Amino acid sequence: MHYSASRVVSLPLLSSIAAVNSSVALDRKKRSKIHSVSLIYDPKVAATQDFESIYAVAYESLLDLETLDKRFSKFKLSLFAESSISIDRNVQTAEALSNLNNGIDLFLNILFSSNQFPNNKDTLNCLEWLIRRFNINIHKSNVESLLINILPYYQNPIFPRIVSLAHVSNLPPLFNWLAPFKKQSAQKMSLVAILKAFQDFDFLKLYISYLTAKIKKNLQYKQELIFFIKIVLSLLSINSKNQDYLTQITPIILQFSSLLLNSSNLDNQITAHTILPVLSATSPLASEVIDAVVETILSSTYKFPIKTSIVSIVKIYQSINIDLLEPFPLKNLKLLIKFFKSNEEYIDLIFNQCENSSNKFFSSYLRSIIINQNSVITSNNHHINKIINQILHFSNFTKSEKRLILIDAVKIADANKTIENSNLITIFENFINIDKELVNSILTENNLDFSKLEISLQTTLIHKTNKKGTATTGLVSEMMEVEEEETEDNKSETQKFISTLQSNKTDTSSFLYTDKTTINEFSKLLPLFSDSISLKLTQKFFTVVFEQKSSLITFLTRVSVSQGCMLKIRLLSLKNLKNELSKLNDVSLILFLPITLALLLDPIQFVRSIAGDLLKIINNSDLGKEPYLLNQLYDSSNSTDVNLLNKEDSKNLLEKLIQNLSGFIIDNHQLFGYFSSQLFNTRKFGKLYLAFFANQILLIKLPYIKIQLLLLFLNFHNNLKISKSLRIGQSSEIFKEILNNYPSLRDFWKNFCDSSKFDFKIFEKAIVDIIGFKEKASTGINFIKSSLLSNHEQLSNYVSNKVVLIWNSLKFDVQLNLFNTILDHYADTENNDVSYDPLLTLQSLDIQNVDFFTNVFKDLQIFKKTATLDNARESFSINGSSAFIAKRRRRSSNLTKQVMKRTSVTKVAELYLKKLTAILEIYERKAKLYIPTSDLLTILFNLLSDLDTLGSDGNLPVLYAQETLANCILLTVGNIKDNSISLQTNPVRADLIVSSIRSSQSPQFQNKLLLVIASLARINPELILHSVMPIFTFMGSHTIRQDDEFSNNVIEKTILYVVPALASNAQNGKVEEIEFLLTSFVSAFNHIPRHRRVKLFSALANTLCPKHSIHIILFLVGCQFSDSLIEHKMGECRSLVEFSSSFLKRFTPNDQLTSIKYYLELWNELNLIKEINRNREENNISEIDESSLKIFGRSIFGPSFVYKKVLDISLLQNNLIKYIDGSLFNSLDYAANSHTSFIKLGVAKLFLTSKPSDEIFKTLLTSFKNLIQDIMLAVNHSSFDSINEKENNPLLDLLNNILSLLPLPMFVDAIIELIQPLSKELSDNKLLSISSQVIRLTATQFDLESIGSESNINCANLFIEKLINVLDIQTNIELKQSSLDTFSSLVKRFGTKINEKFLIRGLNFITGSSLIDYISSPEIIISSNNLISNIITVVGVKSVSFLPKILKSSFEIFDSSKSKINKNKQDFEEPEDSMTDLLQTSIILLYSGIIQKMPIFMQTNISNVFMIIFNSNNINESTRLLVLNSIIENMEKHVVLKSLCSLWPEVSKSEVFISVGLFLNIIGKVVNDLDRKTANLNASMFFKFLLLVLEYRVTSKFDINTIYRIESLCFDCGNSYALKTDERIFRPLFSSITRWAFNGEAVTNKQIKEDQRITSFFRFFNKFQENLKSVVTAYYSYIFESVIKLLERFKNGDINDVSLKRLVFMSLLISFKYDLVEKEQSGYWQAESRFDSVSKGLTDQLSNIDDGIGKHLVKSIVTLSYKCNSDEHNKKMCVLLISHMKYGCKSKEKLWAAKVLKELYQKVGSEWENLLPQLVPTIAELLEDDDEEVEMEVRSGLVKVIEKVLGEPLSKYLD
Repeated sequence: MHYSASRVVSLPLLSSIAAVNSSVALDRKKRSKIHSVSLIYDPKVAATQDFESIYAVAYESLLDLETLDKRFSKFKLSLFAESSISIDRNVQTAEALSNLNNGIDLFLNILFSSNQFPNNKDTLNCLEWLIRRFNINIHKSNVESLLINILPYYQNPIFPRIVSLAHVSNLPPLFNWLAPFKKQSAQKMSLVAILKAFQDFDFLKLYISYLTAKIKKNLQYKQELIFFIKIVLSLLSINSKNQDYLTQITPIILQFSSLLLNSSNLDNQITAHTILPVLSATSPLASEVIDAVVETILSSTYKFPIKTSIVSIVKIYQSINIDLLEPFPLKNLKLLIKFFKSNEEYIDLIFNQCENSSNKFFSSYLRSIIINQNSVITSNNHHINKIINQILHFSNFTKSEKRLILIDAVKIADANKTIENSNLITIFENFINIDKELVNSILTENNLDFSKLEISLQTTLIHKTNKKGTATTGLVSEMMEVEEEETEDNKSETQKFISTLQSNKTDTSSFLYTDKTTINEFSKLLPLFSDSISLKLTQKFFTVVFEQKSSLITFLTRVSVSQGCMLKIRLLSLKNLKNELSKLNDVSLILFLPITLALLLDPIQFVRSIAGDLLKIINNSDLGKEPYLLNQLYDSSNSTDVNLLNKEDSKNLLEKLIQNLSGFIIDNHQLFGYFSSQLFNTRKFGKLYLAFFANQILLIKLPYIKIQLLLLFLNFHNNLKISKSLRIGQSSEIFKEILNNYPSLRDFWKNFCDSSKFDFKIFEKAIVDIIGFKEKASTGINFIKSSLLSNHEQLSNYVSNKVVLIWNSLKFDVQLNLFNTILDHYADTENNDVSYDPLLTLQSLDIQNVDFFTNVFKDLQIFKKTATLDNARESFSINGSSAFIAKRRRRSSNLTKQVMKRTSVTKVAELYLKKLTAILEIYERKAKLYIPTSDLLTILFNLLSDLDTLGSDGNLPVLYAQETLANCILLTVGNIKDNSISLQTNPVRADLIVSSIRSSQSPQFQNKLLLVIASLARINPELILHSVMPIFTFMGSHTIRQDDEFSNNVIEKTILYVVPALASNAQNGKVEEIEFLLTSFVSAFNHIPRHRRVKLFSALANTLCPKHSIHIILFLVGCQFSDSLIEHKMGECRSLVEFSSSFLKRFTPNDQLTSIKYYLELWNELNLIKEINRNREENNISEIDESSLKIFGRSIFGPSFVYKKVLDISLLQNNLIKYIDGSLFNSLDYAANSHTSFIKLGVAKLFLTSKPSDEIFKTLLTSFKNLIQDIMLAVNHSSFDSINEKENNPLLDLLNNILSLLPLPMFVDAIIELIQPLSKELSDNKLLSISSQVIRLTATQFDLESIGSESNINCANLFIEKLINVLDIQTNIELKQSSLDTFSSLVKRFGTKINEKFLIRGLNFITGSSLIDYISSPEIIISSNNLISNIITVVGVKSVSFLPKILKSSFEIFDSSKSKINKNKQDFEEPEDSMTDLLQTSIILLYSGIIQKMPIFMQTNISNVFMIIFNSNNINESTRLLVLNSIIENMEKHVVLKSLCSLWPEVSKSEVFISVGLFLNIIGKVVNDLDRKTANLNASMFFKFLLLVLEYRVTSKFDINTIYRIESLCFDCGNSYALKTDERIFRPLFSSITRWAFNGEAVTNKQIKEDQRITSFFRFFNKFQENLKSVVTAYYSYIFESVIKLLERFKNGDINDVSLKRLVFMSLLISFKYDLVEKEQSGYWQAESRFDSVSKGLTDQLSNIDDGIGKHLVKSIVTLSYKCNSDEHNKKMCVLLISHMKYGCKSKEKLWAAKVLKELYQKVGSEWENLLPQLVPTIAELLEDDDEEVEMEVRSGLVKVIEKVLGEPLSKYLD
């Protein structure tokens, strides 16, 4: 029942509303808050929405969902009815609420089970409506359902959102685990958290109950089931060792699995199949439970998923924890047999899926079949046999499994109670092949042997196990022993058996008949004969049962030739038959010859041996007498038709056979060879013997004899070249009777073979083999046709294979007849229900003549006789030739469509299409083998037209046929080309192909027809030249957009074969078509798949000739690059550059350089267009004159250039140069490729591998020369109008890159040639700028070359000489800078290999000119400094004469730059650029270089250098530090230390902390590097410097924290220095520092106060103590008295500096802490005088201590007491402390004294226990102190600590 929104409660029922609901309804704020809760919208947005708008969106979404799932339609009138807008669930009756909840639950189930959730927004909109209108996130009745349904989506972002909407207070108790997660809604839920919830059985049962309800309503969904599988498997895995848990969960899962298995839903069953094996493996199930589970799986009333079900069953059985399984229950066995019978192919699946795990299952399955033989063998026998074979083939049973199977099989076989033994026979045969010894041992254990087993099974096992058809002598002798003597050990059994024989006497005259009575009689007597052998009563059997001699002989004969009988029975029968025949006299036994020959062909040698004896008996008989048993050996009705040999011929035949008898016995195949070569193939007797045996074949009824004779006959007749003199007719005519009657008698022969256990396949194949090579008789052909239509698959397959075999021997008309017959069978499946594969047969035929296909296609043309659809063809000549060309058919499309509407015509057309497709497939596979003709090609084009008609007018699916036909045409045309065939006529229809290309909608078909066009172009390009433009227009708009390999291959081949015709025109100067072609392709560039562009255009360029095409392609693509660059589409720009870069790689460097030259020619033509457009703009002319039409008429320029503005053309030119430069050299910033350009590698390879005299070398140089001249010409004449002047000329970049391609010697020659004009004054700024860039390029080029090459060194020297000349003459700043930089780069690169005179000339030039004059051009100074540094590095001391000038100049320049910076700061101006910083950097780096090479010469100027470095505040700190480190490393340490110490007064004035920091950092490094001797010598100087630092705080303008940092660095340095000095030197120095601090001795700055000095001292001294620890404790003697006095002044209040107090306390604390107290020697502070003084001084501080430093005082006093721990000292300290806690002391004094005592007792409590009596009165007094803070400190602090030390309450002492 569904909820109806229209059911609104009436007013009288309002009194029944629950109190909690009414409070919600009446609480406006609460309702507003609830209304703002939304799944989709932000709360602020949701609060403003009304229900009408929410409903409108939800209802539209519901309608959309309804189109996808009809189940949603039922909610349109309930939950989503318009009346639901006004429904308030808080005022509904209980019944209405129940209906509402049921409707919500149902909707949620459907919604979450929909495959649209949650990805479809409509589902969220509908859920939003339920949340907003019905508050399903609040009401407990809905929250549970909502949360249960959303659980499978725990990894989806929707899950935390829904959970966050659920009210925490309304969460069901079982969902409380979600509460923490709800508070972190952004967090993803993990599976671990969910598994913790499912560990609760109540929650698991709840979820399963929901799932059960949904399954019963078929509302479950796949993701939900997958989630459940994941949960259950995880729970089983986690609790695999928790047996109690498994015991509880197993029944729950089994019960639910039963529900799943009985469901009609496949997903449900797969879920159970997945869970049950894991459950069985984790929690071992009882065998009864497993059997029940398997029965449930197999007995499902619904179609179950086969694969998962069987794998599940196998794994369930495999999980049973025992080695060997018991057989299955009979019911399960029958279900399994039924399953395997209908799904045999899944046996392989089991072995593939389960591998070795299936052995246990299959061993039990086999044992079950063996034990239940009689229960399962009915119609299942054949199937079971097949399954057994498969199992035994695949399985790898263990030894124990094999034993169990064989033991069961032996027991059943020995009991001899089975209805059918075939299954047991199969098992024994397989196991004998696998492990014969095991079988033998088990037989022995059961008192059996192979002989008895064969008798029990009524079959032969021995010879079947021997592939050669031989058996051991021992076994056969054992078989024959039964015949030696009959015994009657058991008389009662014998008498009983004789009675049975008497009751089964037979009056049958012959057992060689094939009537039903004879067959039944033989079947009845054969078991009795077997029993008589077992009882050794065979003679009794013969005498009692057979009343007639003929009856006995024919019985024995039939048993002897019955392959299904045991070998023992057959041998015994043969022996008795031999005995019986040998007893006969005066009779002819010639009719036994066919039987004997059949036995001679037996695979068992012992059978052949006895047959040899029979042959001798026949030869010894009276052959002239009447044949013995004539009427018994043949049907009495046919006995008169027997053709007999006369006595002489018979004797001759027998003697010949006996002569070769020994060979026949050894190898039965010799008989075939002998008959073919010796008997049949003789002129005198051949036909006679053939006729005799043919007659016997026709008359003999037993299949085995008939077939063996037939094989002898056919072996000669069909496989040898028959002598013309024999003139024997075809075997199909000879055995006409057999062939004509066989289809109707086939079932009879099959049943007969089965009953005699003769393989019917051998029989039927022999019958089919009657059809021989060169078959032409109507009997044979009719037999083939009728057999192909047979519903017997075996027969039709044999015949179809025979047709394939004899095909090439058949006449042409017979081939056509059979081909069309088989083709009809394939096409018309409605009227021809065939069992073979007609198409496979047709495809297997070896058709060797192309005329055959021509005839087949001619017969097949559907329109050849349809006058209503086809007009007569007309013929005409071309160019006077006799060529016959079929005109395009002009059919009436409307008429054709009307005709095609007829059902009969449509059916004919469909049959035609199917036949045509089949023939085309056959021809396509073999087309390469044929030499095509004009007729065939003509017919193929006609068929193309026919298919067009069927597709367009008949609406038939002709696409596949069209594609196949196109392939056939393509192959045919290819053969014409490959074989150079000259066609008699012109069958090509290029216009038809083009039309088909345009009309087809299939890209594949279009591509194949394009390939046809390409192939035709190879034959005759002129033939398709007139269609080239339409073809390439189509390709540009369609084909090149296809992203597949086939389309790409089509394009390449079309280009390869069609384009050369255009290329030949281009050679004659006709380039318009090439430009048009390339424009067509490039215009579609963006639509061509990116990864196919390079290959396509490379093929185009190579085919058209690179000289004529590369530059056009680059120009057209470059125009696209320019458009993209203007629009800032950098991605497209990158793509275009990458394309052109890869495209150019496919050509030689010479081709690339040539293409650039032609590219620049096109680029220069833009200058002409620009001038034309400029004149038109200036003169306001809109029309184009005739002189301009020629350039605008070219397709590469097109109409877009006509009205292009001059500025736009300039921008295009600029971008075109950027494009080609980036493509060649990867020079663009946004180009993805950053590796070395391919052209560089190519040019380098050519120059390295070729000689200057080689033609390729000369050609490449010529190309370079021409290109460089063209670029220079373009540079000089280029004008980019208003293009950004700040950008470099792109032509210059291109020129630089082109020049960089040359090897260094050639490059230098080219550069020198370019800069040659610079040797004189020039005013051409453009040329100077070009030269400057070219010079810079040289440095880069030299960097890439080896410095070890002599030629490179010479080039460098030569170029440096030219640079010096340029520097001497030119004044252009840019040129000077580039020259200096290049000079410097070369010096750095080649070093000492540069000629020294050039280096000295360089220094002369630089020092000779005043660098200070270039202060306005700092780049010159920077470059000069760089050059000076590099030259000094090379020449070293030789440059010392230039050092004064260099230093003087550098000092002046630095001062000037510093003045400039200061002036800018004063004027509040920003520096123009960063050149000043670079200038100063270059100066200090210059100093670094000089110091490294000539440190001793820099000692006099080192102070100036230091000051410059410290004052270079605009230079990076790391750079300055690097230079300073270099100075330290290269100069004497004492020189550096002396200089630095002398510089401190100047450095200390700096207002930049970095400068001061650098100073202290570097002096610290110097101190660290000092040796002890140097340190001692310079100690006095250093400590004077240290005193200056201690006074720095007075003069410094830094804040106090910065001062502290500076002092800290200095103190570290002082500590390091102190460690390096001897004590005898350090002590006086330390004493002077203390005097400076306390007495003011040697104070430099008189402004420093006493407290400041002391503060500085203690900061230094404390750090000193921390570093040296106990080593400097004794040094406290220098300041002890001063400290005691200082403490007194603290007490008196003379000094109130808190910071100083803290430093003093910390100083004492450190000294106390590191004071060493040894056993033999007291510590420094344990001296009584020192202890008394310092203890009193410290305790006195309690009277006026500040709170901020009280803890330091406490620590000092406690540490002193701890270190000086003795009874005497403790008493003194106790007295001192008590004095500060007496009545009258300040509260704060008492408080800190109490804290000291508390800390003391915590630290040394046990030593102070004896002092407790003195303290108790004071403590008691303090506990009643007026100051609450003091009282609490004592009560909660001191008392507690004392009690802890005492281990008892202090109250008893206080009492």
